[in-house]
Amino acid sequence: FSNWDTNGNGIYGEWAENQSAADIPDLYPDVYVGRLPCRNIFDVKVVVKKIIDYESKKCSNSWFKRMVVVGGDTYPEKTSYYDGEVYTQMGLDMMPGFEAIKLWASDGSLKSWVDVVRAINRGCGFIWFSGHGNPASWATHPPNSSKWITGLKLWQMNFLFNKEKLPICITGSGCFNSMFNVSLKHSDWTYFMGLFPYNVPYCWSWAMVKRATGGSIATIGATAFSYESPDINRGEGGIEWLDMHFFEQYGLKNVTILGEVWGKTITAFLQNFTINWNDNSPNGSAIIAKNVQEWVLFGDPSLKIGGYFN
Repeated sequence: FSNWDTNGNGIYGEWAENQSAADIPDLYPDVYVGRLPCRNIFDVKVVVKKIIDYESKKCSNSWFKRMVVVGGDTYPEKTSYYDGEVYTQMGLDMMPGFEAIKLWASDGSLKSWVDVVRAINRGCGFIWFSGHGNPASWATHPPNSSKWITGLKLWQMNFLFNKEKLPICITGSGCFNSMFNVSLKHSDWTYFMGLFPYNVPYCWSWAMVKRATGGSIATIGATAFSYESPDINRGEGGIEWLDMHFFEQYGLKNVTILGEVWGKTITAFLQNFTINWNDNSPNGSAIIAKNVQEWVLFGDPSLKIGGYFN
């Protein structure tokens, strides 16, 4: 296996800004790995029960066959199209047989977090957020505007009561949504709720998975800054490709084990976009490598998507 520290200096995946790569790791997945960043026994009990219950039966098509997408104009200053909406439509096109539930800023179906909570509580097999993020929230922009539409914050997850109707959640384009090394005692992020600020207690993606009354069965997202194609000089290798082609593996190629979908998506990404390890440009191959390294699965990689037949 590759250990991502090919020069043996104890720094993994090292690629300093404006320099060529110090480490040249093999980024192809040899083992399909998921993470459950539980903080206590309660987290363990909740998440393990959710996984067992999910796989103990086949999910009902009455809710599983819905795919919710949430997006807007992610980069109004960089693109002439509404990035989040264009990308999520491409993902929907890869999911034949699924009812498309579009929460888009352009048509007014995404006005606030209430729209997102309502869609999740109704039940869906998949939900894809394409926009911006941090450890405590996800948001996007209305068309051609710098204003923000808040899609979902940590405290708003208290209104999620979708119970056993648990989706796979994809949020790679949301920077830091999966930054799991935050806590009340240690965080560079401050979260505001009410009059007093405090450190972010746990990240957005994990909050979705560990939600006892619903949330998600698994979440895939970025642990730090993620980069879409508009951020990259070469215009390719953006994290939206990973998010989008997750649905290709499941919807068109019929891969139904969660970790395998995750791993094969990464493999396809690396086969499509060549990484030049000697590239010292600020927005080149280093960003492509970073997108792969930080696209992390919170969930059971052996999970059978949709559950098993009895």
